[in-house]
Formats: sequence, structure tokens, C-alpha cells
Amino acid sequence: MASEGTFGTTLKAWFRANNWPQSVPEKLAKAKGNPTGPWASQISHAMNDRHQPKTEFFMAMAWFNEIVATRDLAGLSDRRLIDQLREAQPLCHDNGVPFTAPDFFCLFTGLIDPPAEFALNYKPQLTQEDVDEVVAVLRDNFKKVAMKHMVSKGEAWEMTRKLIIEVVEADPTIASPPGFDDLDLCQEILAGFLDPDIELAVRLCKRWHMCPLQQAFSQLLGGDEFIQKDRTESFKKKFLGPGFPLPFKSEVDLTKV
Repeated sequence: MASEGTFGTTLKAWFRANNWPQSVPEKLAKAKGNPTGPWASQISHAMNDRHQPKTEFFMAMAWFNEIVATRDLAGLSDRRLIDQLREAQPLCHDNGVPFTAPDFFCLFTGLIDPPAEFALNYKPQLTQEDVDEVVAVLRDNFKKVAMKHMVSKGEAWEMTRKLIIEVVEADPTIASPPGFDDLDLCQEILAGFLDPDIELAVRLCKRWHMCPLQQAFSQLLGGDEFIQKDRTESFKKKFLGPGFPLPFKSEVDLTKV
């Protein structure tokens, strides 16, 4: 019998295998006129084991899975959505039969196990939604710095920039302080002029074993106060890993980048 959290883990693995963001089912539902979704918020909550679904959710998931299985792209005009679905694979049992509404329900309740390929080979990887969520938190923390110290954004950045350099220079494992390119990128991200993609995120993560920006915020906002208290424990574990200027989750497989 499947263990607690298997449903969310299986959805994550399935979406990651198809290189889907959580919004794909919702875009398809709107394009096809399906009033029950599934919606992106439902997928997000389900992946994080916070969803308390009703019957309609399992029916919607089965509808979405059937569309993927049959390649029914009629009526779609969104080129990106078409590309995301054209070569995608449905969630199937080990015998190749696509999941139905009762199957999704049984997986959710733990009455059946997930497909072996996802149960045995699931490896978390960084997604664009991960990056976007981290950026949103960092920008909110930067705003809190300006408000707490009653300074302008420019002054808040100078305070943050100074601490970033101090943190790096105090670390004996780092040969040199951050270059202007690193600091400029950090400034552009916090100012909202740059929205990092996965490629940039992973490149920065590979270069830094720790997060000076994270530590700078900790000092400027007082210890661990920079961590939003309404975030779940899974969020903290997911994002408080190494990386600069973004604190990415540590389980990213960088050897394949």
C-alpha cells in the first residue's frame, strides 16, 4: 500500500517527466471548456499534500489524463500548450493502461501504489515555478529590509550589498569576493528588472555553495525572521539550500546540466 505523500510525489514525478508546469491542466481545461478543471491551485496543493479534493477533482484529473492519452488537441490554439501535450505521456499503470478517476482516487487514498517508474526513479529537479517562488520571497524580504530600516530601496540595496561582500570575505572556502556581475545580477533580480530562468538559476547554484544574500537578509531582518512564518516546513526544506543569489533546494541534480 502506498505511503503518505505518495499522491503528491507521483504527480510531481509525472509532471516533471513531461516537463510540465502546474498550469498545463488549467490551460487545457479553459481551452476545452471543462468547468471542473483541474486547476493549477489544485495541482499545487495536491503536490504539496495540502489538497482535500472532492469527487470533481478526480473526475477532472481523469479527463485531463484521457486528453493526454488520446492526443485530443482539437480546438487548441495556444502553440506552447500544444507543444507541451503533443509528445506527453499519460499517467499509466505498469501494464500501460491510463489512470481513470477511480485510479486517481485510490492513489490518493493509498489503496494502490504509483507506477513503478515513478516510485523507483523519482529525482526532484528544479522547475521554473521553484525559481519564481524563491524570487518572490527574496523580493518580499528586500522590501522588508527597506521598511524595517526606514530607508529607500537604493539605501536598502547598499546595506544588503555590503553584507553580501562581508559574508563572502569571511568564508575561508571562497577564494575571492563576488564579482560585479554577481552583484549586478542580484540587484537586477531584487529590483524586478530580471526574472531568472532555470538555466541562470542552475548556473548560479553551481558556482556558489552557500547563499550570501540569504545570510545578509538574516542579519538585516534579525536572525531567522527573514523566513516567512506562513510557509510550510516542506517549503523551507525545499528552498533553504545552497545557491547565490537564489537559495535553491539542495537535491537538484547539477551533474546533468
